[in-house]
Amino acid sequence: MLAESGWLPTFPAPEPPHWVAFFWREGSVNLISDLVLNPEQLEWLAVWIERYEFKDDTEASYVYFGLAEGFTLTPPSGLKSMSGVTGVGTGLEFFEPPGASRSSKSAILREARYLNATRQLANAVSRSVESDFLSAEALRSFELSVEAQPDLPWRAWKEGRDMTSGASFIQVGQGSARQPDIYVTHASRAVSLAVMELITALHNYAPLLAHQVQLLRGGALELVVTSEEIARLAALSASCEPAPWHVVDSSGGSAVTFADTTLPVVIMRDGSDAELSLVQFVVEARNSIDSLITEIAQARGLGV
Repeated sequence: MLAESGWLPTFPAPEPPHWVAFFWREGSVNLISDLVLNPEQLEWLAVWIERYEFKDDTEASYVYFGLAEGFTLTPPSGLKSMSGVTGVGTGLEFFEPPGASRSSKSAILREARYLNATRQLANAVSRSVESDFLSAEALRSFELSVEAQPDLPWRAWKEGRDMTSGASFIQVGQGSARQPDIYVTHASRAVSLAVMELITALHNYAPLLAHQVQLLRGGALELVVTSEEIARLAALSASCEPAPWHVVDSSGGSAVTFADTTLPVVIMRDGSDAELSLVQFVVEARNSIDSLITEIAQARGLGV
């Protein structure tokens, strides 16, 4: 999180003891600072930004804050003070961080609020998996599993939220391209909404996550998943049964078991057992997503 290429924001006198800047780069917010910010400081900044109100929403490529020494000792009120955030500035197309691109003050600050959540969730994930990153072989295996699935959007439908009656299900495709729906049950009842939403997200985001990691490993700066999306995926993963999930045989078909369940989670497609490749994809994606999130977050300066 140190300044890139010697870049420094310009403050009116007197200059603050410390500073932090958020800059927009190809659809995502990046953070740089003269400090190596710890989780407490990041949480303080996230709360301060959440409470910060501004009347102007100017075009900007970066937003920067002046920080007092020991700024976390002051309540994160969202107001400027000599003991907390001493000043807020923006810039566009002059004296901006390398690689910064045009956005707006509101867009930058809105996504900046997710940086702390992403970092802390990535830290928790990295402590819960045996290895932070997938090996090249494991990543390729995951990509092959993804490629075996039809390139159709999935959508979770929840009884009581999206419809008044009928069993909750996952819609596969739409219109003339729609395929048989997916039903996920545990002990003959629909699984929680969080599990349904996670399985849906695993399918919809798996190709993007795998592609993003390959780009990062190749040294490319192109962003195909935003920091906000990473934070939401990490939060969704944390809200569900943790990895590892396993494929097991159940009543002649294939099902899934969680670490803390005895009865299998059954995946069906319109009354029939789902194909083995789909069940294997769900399990492999669940067991890989935390490592992918961690690697992307760390590469962007959002992780440990």
